[in-house]
Amino acid sequence: MKDKIKYIVIGVVIILLLLILFLLKGKTNKNFLTYGEITSTIENSDFSAIYFGKVDESSKKMFANFKEIYGFKTYYSDASLKELNNLLSKAELSTNTTDVYVLFANATPKLIIQKDDDIEILKSTIEKELFNRIPQSEIKYKIADDASSIAKLVRSNNYTVLVFGYDSCNYCKLYLPVINKIAEDYKTDIYYFNRDTYDPGEYAKVLSLDLSIPAKCTLDNIATSTNETFPKPMTLITKNGKTVDCIKGYVETNTVVDKLKEYKIIKG
Repeated sequence: MKDKIKYIVIGVVIILLLLILFLLKGKTNKNFLTYGEITSTIENSDFSAIYFGKVDESSKKMFANFKEIYGFKTYYSDASLKELNNLLSKAELSTNTTDVYVLFANATPKLIIQKDDDIEILKSTIEKELFNRIPQSEIKYKIADDASSIAKLVRSNNYTVLVFGYDSCNYCKLYLPVINKIAEDYKTDIYYFNRDTYDPGEYAKVLSLDLSIPAKCTLDNIATSTNETFPKPMTLITKNGKTVDCIKGYVETNTVVDKLKEYKIIKG
């Protein structure tokens, strides 16, 4: 009898241990984050997604899509609703429920997706909010058809605003909505040259205009030109074939507006 009781006790202990291990499995997974681990884990990721809810087949499928389509790093968290909203408040976002996906760009919450949302329907929103890809219908900045047309603008006695960038430049992506809004709000022409989508031959011809880049807009504080390597995004203001001023890198809207007002390119 005593042996029977002993075996029963041992069996119960084993079952309890297995249950505990099962419950802890998700929390020992490297993709599981406690509230306190979130910021430090995603701060070095360009783009990441966290599902605040129970791991199930639906969330696994959504994360598989995030990885395949966008290359997101994906995580799970059991943070409380209060903790989740505290995290979202940094970007002036909020939710009245957990069981949501939060998409981050450079550790900043950008978009909340409900559990049952369709990723196909959300593609344009995701690309706009996270990657700053402006829908074609909303683009207000200009893209010159060829190098000869931009050469005429640069050589005219009017000011021309040129911005150079490329797709994999995160600061270029952040800057595009800035120049797009200025172009729309002030009805002014701003030309954007995307190295990755502009015709390579024509882009090379634009660079060969050999526009100067003042020392204040270079990394080593030594003046250079568009024929050499230079920081991007790079904003040049030209007139009569010469650079009259520049803005280095990503800056806020007010900085660009103030600069353009200085040359009366926009009024106000």
